[in-house]
Amino acid sequence: MKKYILWLFFAVSSSLTCFCDSPITSTYFCQAYFDIDIIREAEKGGIMTNNFAEFLSGDYPIEQKVALINALGWDINGKKNADFYENFLKKKYGKRRFSLSKCSADELLCFGYLKEMDDYFSTEAAIKILDLAVKKQPNSYTFQMIRGLVIAQRELDLDWCAAFEACNQVEQNAELKRDMKQEAVDIIWEYMSLYEDSCQ
Repeated sequence: MKKYILWLFFAVSSSLTCFCDSPITSTYFCQAYFDIDIIREAEKGGIMTNNFAEFLSGDYPIEQKVALINALGWDINGKKNADFYENFLKKKYGKRRFSLSKCSADELLCFGYLKEMDDYFSTEAAIKILDLAVKKQPNSYTFQMIRGLVIAQRELDLDWCAAFEACNQVEQNAELKRDMKQEAVDIIWEYMSLYEDSCQ
């Protein structure tokens, strides 16, 4: 009986960590970009607008785009920001002929990250889109780290070491272009480093 109670305690604790304290919900790196007006606006509203969608598809640094998505935030009950952006992309590329292959690497990364932020309990759809994004832009730290965070989210239920390594492999890859503010990187690692001991 005591063994069962202990097992139940750890199972519940693990679930709470995954749902309330996780790579997607606990890496609030957008605050490193609050010097940019539109990112502060996104943080206040939390809802995708046409102005935000245009920013994500515009000629701006990818680190600022993912910071805007991070600022839009998450909700335990889910959000619909990815749906809004998908409709924006369909209007841009033509609704009848729309396919993800038409999207730029930046648009794919933003769409995949929005998918995950909208529903962080599910990672499969987001990872498929992020895989396409990384194939188009394999040398970007920002691209690889966002994908790493989503993979870490998936692994958290099963293997905390694998969750850590999903991001650590990105961090240790010296060949990647470091296109993210160090302050933002530090915020991500302040949380992800909590899982390092799982690899001992």
